[in-house]
Amino acid sequence: LGQLDKAASAAHTYFQANPEHVEMGEDLERYKAEKGVKEEHFIDRESRPHQKAFFAGVKLYDKGNYEESVMLFEEALTKYYRADVECRALCEGPQHFEEQSHVLYKYNLYELIS
Repeated sequence: LGQLDKAASAAHTYFQANPEHVEMGEDLERYKAEKGVKEEHFIDRESRPHQKAFFAGVKLYDKGNYEESVMLFEEALTKYYRADVECRALCEGPQHFEEQSHVLYKYNLYELIS
C-alpha cells in the first residue's frame, strides 16, 4: 500500500518474462495512468547487463540518437558474448544430480578434454 513505484517495478519485471500475460499488461497500463508513477519506476529487476545496454540503446535509437545507440548496441553484444561464454563454461563440465546418483557416470572424451 502506498508503494506504487515498487508495484510498477514488480509488474514490469514480471511482464518482461511473461509478455503473453494479458492481465499484467492491463495492470501495467493502469500503473502508467496512476498519478505519481513515473517512467523510471518501470525497471526490470531481473534484467542482465546486456539487456540493460540493449534496451537503453533502443530508447536512444527511437529518439533519433543513432551514434550513441550504436555504442550501446555494441556494448550489449560484448556483454552478451561474455555472458554466453560464462554460461557455457558452467554447463560444460559433468553434471551430477542427486536423483541420479545411483547411475555410475562415465566421462566422455569432450568432458575429459575440457
